[in-house]
Amino acid sequence: MSITGLCSDYVIRRTFYKAFLLFVVSDYVYFENSSSNPYLIRRIEELNKTANGNVEAKVVCLFRRRDISGNLNTLADSNAREFEEESKQPSLSEQQKHQLKHRELFLSRQFESLPATHIR
Repeated sequence: MSITGLCSDYVIRRTFYKAFLLFVVSDYVYFENSSSNPYLIRRIEELNKTANGNVEAKVVCLFRRRDISGNLNTLADSNAREFEEESKQPSLSEQQKHQLKHRELFLSRQFESLPATHIR
């Protein structure tokens, strides 16, 4: 869906309409970079309209456990154990720990500029 017709430049830079959905800065979204790969998880930092009228999203990358190196996974596990020992929270069952590992995301400082049409 086109974003032409929005009244102010501020609105164009801050919002993007796609199939009646509104995406704004700081939303977490899925990006499709290839139909054979899993969706990428990103957080929108900026939305900009390019000279040719397309919208480009500047995004921060988030990674799943399978996307990062074994060394970083080991470091994350040791930090999680330390946190669990220090916290006053009840400990998690083995099943809950397993589920958490499969849902865990790691925020990076890596930025990308991607076409907003790839947002799913």
